[in-house]
Amino acid sequence: MFFGLKMVFLPYKKATSRPPFRFSANGPNKVILSPKPYSRKCTSPAGAYRSTTPYAEAAKWYWLAANRGNAKAQFNLGVMYAKGQGVPQDYAEAAKWYRLTADQGYAGAQNNLGYMYANGQGVPQDFVSAHMWLDLCAAQGSQAAAKDRDAIAQRMTPAQIAEARKLARDWKPTAQPISTSNSPTF
Repeated sequence: MFFGLKMVFLPYKKATSRPPFRFSANGPNKVILSPKPYSRKCTSPAGAYRSTTPYAEAAKWYWLAANRGNAKAQFNLGVMYAKGQGVPQDYAEAAKWYRLTADQGYAGAQNNLGYMYANGQGVPQDFVSAHMWLDLCAAQGSQAAAKDRDAIAQRMTPAQIAEARKLARDWKPTAQPISTSNSPTF
C-alpha cells in the first residue's frame, strides 16, 4: 500500500575523469549507464553479484566506511540496496542500513525508514514505527515527513498514535560501534 510517501535519495556526483555514464535527453538527473564503463569487475558486499558499474565500486567503499559507523556511508549503502545500484536490490538490507543511520539521528534515513515501515518494504508493515520515524524526521524540520506522518495518522487509532508519540519522545540517538563482522569479498 502506498501513502504518497517519498524516499530521499542523494544525487549521484559526476566523476572527474572518464565519466562512466552519459546524460539522457530527459535531463541531467536521468543517468544511462554505458555498456562497459570500466573493464575491472568488482564483487559487491552481497556476495556473488558482479557488476561493471561504478556503483559496485562505490558500494565497496561505502561498506567499508559504514562498518566503521559513518552515518552518511550507511545511508548511501541503504539507498544503494533500496534501488539495486551496484548491489542486488534488497529492501531488508536497505532497512538494516537505514536503521543504523536513523539511530544516529540522520533525518534522511529516518524518513526512508518511516516510508519502509508504512509500506512494508523489507520490514513488517507497522504504522506505529512509521509514525515514530517520520515524527523524528519532522522534528528536524522536514515538512514532507510531517505531511506523511499526518497521512499515516489518519489510518491509526488514538492509542497507536499515543504509543508512536511516546516512542518518539523517549528515543535517543546512539553512536554506532565499529563492526567486527567478517568483511565481504570484493
